Amino acid sequence: MTIADLKSTFTYDEVSGDIYRGEKAVGCPDPRGYKRVNRGGKCYYCHRLAWLLHYGDWPTGVIDHIDGDKGNNSISNLRDANYSTNNVNRGGAKGYYLHKHTGKWMVRFMGVYLGLYNCETSAMVAHRVAKSKYMAQIDV
Repeated sequence: MTIADLKSTFTYDEVSGDIYRGEKAVGCPDPRGYKRVNRGGKCYYCHRLAWLLHYGDWPTGVIDHIDGDKGNNSISNLRDANYSTNNVNRGGAKGYYLHKHTGKWMVRFMGVYLGLYNCETSAMVAHRVAKSKYMAQIDV
């Protein structure tokens, strides 16, 4: 399918983030929570298709859901990012885990060791502080 074929098949509501084929909203979540559609025997992620329909071309990197909600495909929530920026914005316990040998919580951010913490809450806070400092630097 060419870009022109996709643009003639689908429409996009940039506020709601919904993609339509005719009058019907399309997209089914995959096991990771990303919506996908099939067209011409190929599967398309709705967040990438939303980018294409809004800007007229495919993103150069990966699409990052700024708020971390994989179902929120409104254009204000999507940004063309590199893998490092996208990984920083992941939710959940990424970046800290229970270290079996010590029984403490080990924290890493962007591959940098940040230390061991006695409780999960302290580890989470350390990771969030590192993340917010990094995000402030890249958003400048």
